[in-house]
Parts: sequence; structure tokens; C-alpha cells
Amino acid sequence: VFAVGMIVSWALAVYGSERVERLVEPARSLARGNLSGPIPARGSDELARLARSLERIRRRWRRQVRRLERERRTLAALLEQLREGVVAADADGHLVLVNPAACRLLDLSPSRSPRDLEGRLVEEYIPHRAVQDLLRPHEPSDDFPTEEGTPEDRQRETASRHPAECQVRIGERTLRIRAGDIELPADEDADGLRPGRVILIADVSERARAERMKTDFAANASHELRTPLSAIRAAVETLRSSCPANVDGAFVRCVEIIERHAARMEALVEDLLDLSKLETPGMRWSRSDVSLPRLLDDIRRQYAEAIEEKRLRWDVQIEPAAKTISANAELLRMVLRNLADNAIKFTEPGGRVTVRAENEPDAVRIVVEDDGCGIPPRERERVFERFYQVERSRSGHERGTGLGLSIVRHATLALGGRVSLESEPGEGTRVTVRLPRSRTD
Repeated sequence: VFAVGMIVSWALAVYGSERVERLVEPARSLARGNLSGPIPARGSDELARLARSLERIRRRWRRQVRRLERERRTLAALLEQLREGVVAADADGHLVLVNPAACRLLDLSPSRSPRDLEGRLVEEYIPHRAVQDLLRPHEPSDDFPTEEGTPEDRQRETASRHPAECQVRIGERTLRIRAGDIELPADEDADGLRPGRVILIADVSERARAERMKTDFAANASHELRTPLSAIRAAVETLRSSCPANVDGAFVRCVEIIERHAARMEALVEDLLDLSKLETPGMRWSRSDVSLPRLLDDIRRQYAEAIEEKRLRWDVQIEPAAKTISANAELLRMVLRNLADNAIKFTEPGGRVTVRAENEPDAVRIVVEDDGCGIPPRERERVFERFYQVERSRSGHERGTGLGLSIVRHATLALGGRVSLESEPGEGTRVTVRLPRSRTD
């Protein structure tokens, strides 16, 4: 009996061991990620229940893997078909994704698969430095761009100062590139997410070409309008000087209307010429030492009649260290003249216009402030657009060209500076222009 019991025990142990072995291999295969074959389960004991549990896990994982694979294929198909380029990189500067459109727009050789990009640095795969800077995580810089160097150097500096978006020219294409932060899956041996950067690249060559055509047309039309406007102004002055004392009042009013609208057209022509000059690609602006008090005195004399007519207080406050600015005199005059024009135009009679220049460690800050009618909140975002004018109630019967603040913005950027606007309805407007100091300071 004892021998029979031993034999039965041995047989049961062998049978149980074989069943466990049959479970061990599928479990190991499951751990390695092999979800293809089913896990057999026979009987109703604990081993059978364990086998059925492993089979349920295998099926659940397989469904999830198939769903993820479908999503991956869908995303890959979308990226393949996109006309816009997409490039992603991790915080260490290693490429994660480059779609075919990005390869075409950036003149790169298309990668065969995402594995071809693993371990490759952005600098190794993408030679354009402006694009490299957009993909490289960095803190916003307070530095100003230089005028020296190649156009690519200036593009790179622009991208560094404005890490969210820039426009670059690569070959015959003009590209608008937008960048943003993303979270990427962590490495295989780590949990959670890791930071990264992604850029979207759009070909705006046609739009840029249309903008150049529009700018050229405005410049040519402005030049053509100058001659007839000068003739009209000369004719009006002749009529005024030759009018007899007892001339009909209606005749005088007609002459005044012609003179007023001719002056407005001349202002529009001058603004269009200034704007077209600022938007000319590759325009270089030389620097020199500009006396800010002298420039503001010239502007004060230019608007002396309007200041006296409205009985405005013109207040200039310049710190000693800010009296001389290293800048392009023509651009600085555009900025201050248009800011003064707006402040005088939209300030009520008896009001105040204040111009302050303050020294900073790396810049000169110029503030033009008035206590006029102010700008409604919904209008502030658009006042720097070309031809945009705030609702008529702000300016009454006096209308500008709608180009003044657009010229201010373009001229400030050409000087390497920044412009901002603060305003409250009924309290006035403050425009701040921050310009870089001389590099020899």
C-alpha cells in the first residue's frame, strides 16, 4: 500500500509539474510581449483558473495593443498626408519625429522610418539654425538683434527672441514656423513624461509674394500720386493768394476743402512710402548717435500749430544718460513723429502730452503718454494693424490714415526694439518703446 501511495504521489507530482511547466512558458511569452497564441486551460482547479486569468489578460492586452496600433497608423497616415511640416524633438535636442512634408519644405532627405532618427541630434539632421533654435528649449532672451552678420544670423536671432513663431526663407520658399512645448513619453526604462518641443512648418511663399506685390504697388502708386498732389497744393495756394477780398464765401470754403483733403492725401502718401520702405526685404539701416532732445524739438516745431490751437501742454522729460541714442535717425523720427501725431490728435483741448526717456542697463525706454479719450479694450489688439482705425467716436471728425501705429511697430522692430501699448477709455494712452543701447556702452 505504501509503495502504491508513493507511485500515485509521484505520478500526481509529475502531472502537476507538467501542467505548471505548460503555464510557465506562456507566462514568460506574455511577459516578453508575445500576445499571439492562446493560453490553454483545462479543468477547474487552481492552475486552470490561473491559466484562464492569464488568457483574459492576454486578450485584454492584445485588444489594447491593436487599438494603439490603429491609432498609430492613423496618426502616421495623417502626418504623411499633411501639407504642413511637423518636427518634434526632446529636451536633449534629439529628434523624435520628422514627417515627409517637413523633409520637403526644409530640403532634407526623407527618413525611411522613425528608427532612423533615434539618437540623431537636431543640429546633425537640420542645418537651418533658425529652426534649430525653435526646437531647442531655452529661456526667453532680453538681448536685441544685431545688424551685423548674414541674413541667416538675423533670422536666428529673431527666432531666439520670439521662440513661439518666426518666418524664414529657405531656398526659394518663405516658411512660417510655429513652435510649442509638448510632453513626450518617457524612455522605456522610465515612467511618466519628458519635455520636448514641436514645430509646425507652413509654406507661405505665395502669401509673401502677394505681400511684396502689394507693398510694391503701394510704393509705386504713392510715388505717382506725389506729383499731382503737389500740383493741387500749389494751385490752392495760388487761389488763396490771388483771391480778392470780396470773394464769395462758398468759393473760400471750397478752396479750404480742397486744401484739407489734399493735405490728408499727402499724409497718406508719405505714410505709405514709409511703410513700404520698412517692409522692403533686406533693407539695411545704418546707426549713428541721435540727439533725442533735438529730435523732439524738431517734432514739437512740426506740430506747434496744432499744439497751440488745442492749448496742449507739451512736456518732455529726458534723463541725462538717455539724451543720446545709437539708432537710425530716420527710423527713430518715424516712431516719435507718429506717436506724437496720435497723442496730439486724440487729446482734448487743454490736455497734456508727455514724452519721457529713461535709461536702463541695456536699453533706453521712451514713453509717449496722453490724457485723451483712450482706446476701448476690444480695439487694443488691432491698433497696430495697417489701416485699422478705432471707431469714429474716438477721433470725432479728425481721421488719420490708419497707418501710424503700424509704422511705429515696423520701425521699432527695425531698430531692434519692442513696443507696447496701455490704454483705458477716458484716461488716456501710454505707448512704450524700448530700444537697445549702443554696443559700445
